[in-house]
Amino acid sequence: MKLRNILFIILFINSTFLFSEESSLASHFFNDLCQLGEVKIIGYGTLEEQYISEENYFPCWIFSIEKINEIDSFLYYVPREISPLSEYIIKINNQQFCFKDYSLFIPSIKLYSLCYEQKIYLILLSGIGKYGDKICFIFDITDPDNIKFYPPEERFVCKEVADNFAGLYQNKFCFLFSIWVSDTRLEYKLIPYYIEDNVLKMLCDEKGDAYYVRYYFLDRFEQQLVIEDVHLPDKR
Repeated sequence: MKLRNILFIILFINSTFLFSEESSLASHFFNDLCQLGEVKIIGYGTLEEQYISEENYFPCWIFSIEKINEIDSFLYYVPREISPLSEYIIKINNQQFCFKDYSLFIPSIKLYSLCYEQKIYLILLSGIGKYGDKICFIFDITDPDNIKFYPPEERFVCKEVADNFAGLYQNKFCFLFSIWVSDTRLEYKLIPYYIEDNVLKMLCDEKGDAYYVRYYFLDRFEQQLVIEDVHLPDKR
């Protein structure tokens, strides 16, 4: 094979597959990032069993945090028996929120606050798996007596996105979450989600097709990222 042909193939491959050394996942979406402010966790521990108000749940973790909009602590209930149908519980200001699919990895929990257009969000991040990805729990605490909860529901924050998962895209305030596409080759899609009618929704084009970056890793431990396909309009 002639050298010129070899060089052409190399250039074609490099233009088709974008590696993490040259491009980040988040850079495909956001022009303006929203700054997360870390909320200090003052301390945490477990309640003694006689003080746990929920049956079939043990232990119950209690987290004390620096006060943010009349919230200074929350409870996390773990089911006694774990199964695919198990529901975990978080209680904030005596309001109960249930979720499935993920459990919290206590040592890795981080809390952040984020303010946008007179909305105040409390964002809880927790480690998942062995690659540094995180699950994300979003609480709208604008009205501390009427908190709105947005559970992960099989969405996660990819390590490669890091803390750059909230920002403005297509004139909307969005969160960047990944979803699994294929477990056989560990393929994922990164999709911007926005909040409307108290629901996290995929951001879609005028045809109803979600914007996304489809990717996988040659080596997840080294974050050797390969972007396979994109469906994105021009940035606005």
